[in-house]
Amino acid sequence: MNETGLSREKAVVGIPTFGVTYTLADKRQHGLKAASVGPGQAGQYTKEPGVLAYYEVLVVFKSALRSLTSRFLSTTLMVQVE
Repeated sequence: MNETGLSREKAVVGIPTFGVTYTLADKRQHGLKAASVGPGQAGQYTKEPGVLAYYEVLVVFKSALRSLTSRFLSTTLMVQVE
């Protein structure tokens, strides 16, 4: 036990695995401190506006990654063909 009375063997550290979303006031303004008008859309499973569970966040990331990869490959291929 340390001076706070907490035993290292019994200490548990948690890592939050959820996402918080907002609806932007202007879609073109999406940087840090961008204005929002409220919570984002509710998740398919959480059904809570502005909150996504870990597995819902993964779906969003995978979709965005597929879109970015597709755009990158089509741009790269066009550049190489020209």
